[in-house]
Amino acid sequence: LRIEKLFQVRRAVEAVKAAGPYDIGEKNRKLMPRGYPADGPAAEYLLHESLHAGIELPGAAARSPDFLDICVKHFRATWPISKWLLDEVSGH
Repeated sequence: LRIEKLFQVRRAVEAVKAAGPYDIGEKNRKLMPRGYPADGPAAEYLLHESLHAGIELPGAAARSPDFLDICVKHFRATWPISKWLLDEVSGH
């Protein structure tokens, strides 16, 4: 069961990476949590305190008449990570 959850989060992160130049979370931890191997299949994600996706846009984007469309486009592109989290906390 745990390995399936790992595959789910990996698929979500890979889908966002494939959608564009999004920043994926931050590795906040310097060391692996106790009991987890540094080279284990979940190592990449266990160094994160949180998992999010975002993109930095130029200031001019906020003044663009199609700013709402730009936001929706990026929200859709990063949705796989949000969807994974929503499924995790809601038990789906």
